[in-house]
This record gives sequence, structure tokens and C-alpha cells, in this order.
Amino acid sequence: MTSSGYCLRPDTVPSHPPRVRGVPRPAAELGSIATTLDELARRIRALADDHHGRKDEETGIELDEIERSLASGLRRLERLVRTLGG
Repeated sequence: MTSSGYCLRPDTVPSHPPRVRGVPRPAAELGSIATTLDELARRIRALADDHHGRKDEETGIELDEIERSLASGLRRLERLVRTLGG
């Protein structure tokens, strides 16, 4: 999504992301990825809760594991962003 709120088509996304207020490109891009990863983890958590509520424990347990892996990856990514100065 651009600053104007419009989504770019994949073929129009710049190959080098712009700097965000003095933040180096890698930290800015990784910060954006962290935000997306957080949203994915929340969606997986909601699905897991739904499956537990429907007594579909096997699927719920698998989704729990996936959510935990995403949360772990998110923590590592956030540490890296802080290290890079983001």
C-alpha cells in the first residue's frame, strides 16, 4: 500500500523500497514484514480458537503450533529490526 492508501500491483512495486524517515531500507522493509507476520499470527490464532470451540482439536492443535512458530519468528524479526536501528 502506498502512502496515499492505494495498493500497488506486484509488477509496479519498486525493486528498492524507499527510505522511511531516515530508517535504513532493510530495517524499514523488515519492520513492514513484521507487521504482516503479526497480522498472520493473529488470524491463525483466531482460526485455532474457532476450531477448539468446534471440538476440532486436531486442527486446533496444529494451528496452535503454527501460531507459536509465527510468534517466535516475529520476536526474532523484531529484535533484528531493533538491532538495525528501526
